[in-house]
Amino acid sequence: MPTRLRFTFAAAAALLVAATPSAARADETVRRCIASYERAQVLSHQGQLGDARRALSQCLDERCPATLRKDCGAWLADVEQRQPSIVVRVEAAKPAAITSVELDAKPWVLPPAGRSAEVDPGSHVLTLRTAEGSASVRFVATEGQKLQSVSARFAPPAAPTAPPLRAEARPIWPSLLLAGVGVVSVGSFAFFGLTGRADQRGLDACDPHCTHDDVSRVRTKYIVADVSLLVAAVSFVASAVLLATGGGDAPRGAVSSGAAR
Repeated sequence: MPTRLRFTFAAAAALLVAATPSAARADETVRRCIASYERAQVLSHQGQLGDARRALSQCLDERCPATLRKDCGAWLADVEQRQPSIVVRVEAAKPAAITSVELDAKPWVLPPAGRSAEVDPGSHVLTLRTAEGSASVRFVATEGQKLQSVSARFAPPAAPTAPPLRAEARPIWPSLLLAGVGVVSVGSFAFFGLTGRADQRGLDACDPHCTHDDVSRVRTKYIVADVSLLVAAVSFVASAVLLATGGGDAPRGAVSSGAAR
């Protein structure tokens, strides 16, 4: 007999029973039995076998009409045979307590190791979480397949990595010292250059009767001024180079890593 006709016949019979005086008091119970009877067929057809089994269990209530209970009993045996089951195997390098389990993003009770649990047919995602991480596995439960093995693998903990090398700034005082030498040299250049210029004017007044010492003194001042100017230029360039390169960071290298070993 087609399912729809069987439902119509069974429901009609149940309503007929409910129409008797003795069943009138249980009219609401009978209506619930009929609703479970119909819902179980729809859920079974949609592949929601877990919900179908619960609806059929309600339909098997002894207060339900015998006509409904007979069909529900036969359907329950069929649903139990069709519903697949899985055995979850947890694989982890380091055992850890599982804090939560989800099946298709909904809370799920993980069966004890080696025990099976029923699921609906179709594609599923099982997610297990511990304090140190999580493991997700996608699997397809085939209708009628029992004790299907599902392995959830936790990735091994990442190896500790060495902290990044800290940069150590070079001291800035050498650059400042060279800059100071340059400033002093500029002052020396200005002093000896100006005094040498003044003494040269005196030589112009006594020329050609100037003494050798007067001429030598002017020449010395000019030499010192020229050397001071050269020292100032070298000092400023060296200071700038140190600021540009030495002001950068030099990584701590073999000394710290060797000490760690």
